[in-house]
Amino acid sequence: MERKMTTPVLVLMLSGFLCLAQAGQPPETDDFKPASSNQPGQQYPQVNSQRYARFRIVAPEAQSVSVSLGGRGGTALAKGEDGAWTGTTAGPLDEGFHYYHLTVDGGTFNDPGALNFYGSTRWESGIEIPAHDQDFYALKDVPHGRVQQVLFPSKSTGAPRRAFVYTPPDYDKDPAHRYPVLYLQHGWGEDETAWSNQGRAHLIMDNLIAEGKIRPFLIVMTYGMTNETRFGGLRSFDIGPFQTVLVDELVPYIDANFRTLSDQPHRAMAGLSMGGMETKSITLKNLDKFSHIGLFSGGSISQEDVSNTPGFKEKVKLVFVSYGSRELGGGRGGFGGDPKANAEALKQAGINSVFYVSPDTAHEFQSWRRSLHQFAQLLFREGSSVPAAAPVAAQPTSARGDSAPSEARRGPSRGGFGGAIELGPDDKPAFADPPAGFNARRENIPHGDVRMVEYDSKTVGTRRKMLVYTPPGYSADKKYPVLYLLHGIGGDETEWQRLCRPENIMDNLLADGKIEPMIVVMPNGRAQANDRAEGNVYAGAAAFAAFEGDLLNDVIPAIEAKYSVHADREHRALAGLSMGGGQSLNFGLGHLDVFAWVGGFSSAPNTKPPAELVPDPAAAREKLKLLWLACGSKDGLIRISQNLHNYLKENNVPHIWHVDSNAHDATEWANNLYLFAQHIFRSTPPTLPGPGATAAALTPAVPTAAAPAAAPAAGKLVIRVACGAYQPYTDKDGNLWLPDEVRAPGASLSPPDGMTVERAEQFEVPNVAFPEIFRTERYSMSAYEFNLPNGTYTVRLHFAECFTGITGVGQRVYSFAVQGQQPEKDFDLWKEAGGPYKAIRREYKGVAVTDGKLRITFTPNIENPAINGIEIFAE
Repeated sequence: MERKMTTPVLVLMLSGFLCLAQAGQPPETDDFKPASSNQPGQQYPQVNSQRYARFRIVAPEAQSVSVSLGGRGGTALAKGEDGAWTGTTAGPLDEGFHYYHLTVDGGTFNDPGALNFYGSTRWESGIEIPAHDQDFYALKDVPHGRVQQVLFPSKSTGAPRRAFVYTPPDYDKDPAHRYPVLYLQHGWGEDETAWSNQGRAHLIMDNLIAEGKIRPFLIVMTYGMTNETRFGGLRSFDIGPFQTVLVDELVPYIDANFRTLSDQPHRAMAGLSMGGMETKSITLKNLDKFSHIGLFSGGSISQEDVSNTPGFKEKVKLVFVSYGSRELGGGRGGFGGDPKANAEALKQAGINSVFYVSPDTAHEFQSWRRSLHQFAQLLFREGSSVPAAAPVAAQPTSARGDSAPSEARRGPSRGGFGGAIELGPDDKPAFADPPAGFNARRENIPHGDVRMVEYDSKTVGTRRKMLVYTPPGYSADKKYPVLYLLHGIGGDETEWQRLCRPENIMDNLLADGKIEPMIVVMPNGRAQANDRAEGNVYAGAAAFAAFEGDLLNDVIPAIEAKYSVHADREHRALAGLSMGGGQSLNFGLGHLDVFAWVGGFSSAPNTKPPAELVPDPAAAREKLKLLWLACGSKDGLIRISQNLHNYLKENNVPHIWHVDSNAHDATEWANNLYLFAQHIFRSTPPTLPGPGATAAALTPAVPTAAAPAAAPAAGKLVIRVACGAYQPYTDKDGNLWLPDEVRAPGASLSPPDGMTVERAEQFEVPNVAFPEIFRTERYSMSAYEFNLPNGTYTVRLHFAECFTGITGVGQRVYSFAVQGQQPEKDFDLWKEAGGPYKAIRREYKGVAVTDGKLRITFTPNIENPAINGIEIFAE
């Protein structure tokens, strides 16, 4: 195929910014060694410990020689008496791989001492600068996969095409095992060899697999038809021909010729630079084919993209966006909008969105190697289509950027979000965490009503929406207090319900007699005509300030006209999360004649300065019935709440200051709603467990009627775990099943390894009181480890074969043991249960715990071990 040439220096702008020479650079250390990227036996180029590069070119007849590395204009070499030209870059280069070439008397040549790599639409010389974190792509003594060339037919282009396929180390050992697939694209000026040669994708995979950090998968790399477009004409690039090649020709070929899991949940696509642009375009048009999306220095996905793509939230399991830190500095952002803001907006919208920044790198392969390393660890962890807080691969130590996953099921964790964290002596919990399952729906209690309500906003000039919770038994014959709950900058009127389930929190607290019946109003705090969280959500910050008028003049009057409520300050409370926390403090403290109860959870930078919030401490002391400040100790925005706490303390303004161990996340906000709700609309504060409370003190009251017929003796420890679940679950007998990565009452569970899945297909596991636990499972794990008091226990393990890829006896076989005793060897789930969707249980009595640990271990034989539920009863 024809590949047009372009000036090579332009590609350095696109795919290889270097660390520019700076005035005052220290003199180079004379410990130069041949670069690892040299031709065999060649001594030059060389690299020293400071990342300077030195070159030597023998060209005795030349008049000038320069190298295209080392800053603007490159590095000019000086001719020696022996006819060799030598020179050293004026400053250190970025870590990792770089293209370069020689200019000799005006002509472009490769360095004969270096290996060649395809980039800049030509075979360029390459140099590898040792990186502090190079271990993750180093060649190690571990099992290695294979990278093989395939030629696949292409009717659309009229000729066979080439792709390279990485298969994991054990691919040839088990002819029955099938694998997910990642389609990985190169950038402009490169080809299908880039990710293996320059990116070392195969070594990254080998090392991650050897470390047990990822589920093995295939990688397919093909030419993206990028180079027929000139460098300056990228906007006119037509994705159509390549989309046809990839989706209609290559994907079917790979599924037919390799053992793949050929469904949408097991297919991902990612790309660097222009390959990222291709990835975005193709995946958004083919969500029936791809579930995981990775854009490495290749734009980002905005709320507008989501809104314009039907089914995005339901079908996409992961959006991963990354950049080198020097691509984003100096006010620069990724094309397609601010990538960090877009990623944050997706999180707030309930999408599993991850933003990663490679430290101290630019638009170059070290950024993309690190990106693949991070992205791979998030792939094919099934059950992540609804955003979750966790586990996200860590950035290199010095990295900055918001690399946490998005909010919802597990509650996102954005540790470090906002800035450095410095904790003081006052920064500690005021109360214990809520009990497990506090925001789970309990079927055996009365439930309130949640509905969307519209109102006319004179402030905005439109008809707007708010979500309203009314308690069980709501009656117009009774007056109710009202709690107004405000959302964050990327949310809307549904955010509280999506992330925290306030209706369950209120229902449960009412059933337990811990709160007064109240109405909860969740309005949209973005007071503008288009109040959707679209595009750059930070650009709409002014609309959050304008909501003050909408709240006071439109929302509250609409509620008081529609519902039977007390219309006085003593019966109004205002609280919010993040941006909404700042709004609550600004509006609530600014209108003490309207609100008597005010709460800020993880308050954002929109919060006014303390002296402006509380200009009259005496008035605040007199009028406030409760001022609640809360923030997680892992939240980079904690300084905002700390400053206000210190000001209030100095001015003797009573308030609650609660700092727990969470981040800027949904767990923090749900926990604080649970606590805050128990303090409002009452004359005396409740007696709640302190941070050192026992598990028994935290257990929610459950009506006697909900107890199962054969409940364990009172006071005995009971743990039920729904393996792979992200939310607590109450079964038909009223028993609470916990997610498998949260604390249990009276004990804890070390996060297990392996992966989780939530089944989307319709099926039923009959003859059990807890069929919901079989919709999730943990698989490919080595162990579950519970931290328990010493004693003896009964342990029950629950299994059912619900994976459609298992169709008969002998296809999933593994061994397991509880405390190493009575091991069950060669357990064939299909055979033991008698087919699919049939529950089977193993029970072990008298299990002794003598070191505070109860271990359930698993050993694979054929396919992966899998488990759906675990019950533990103290004897």
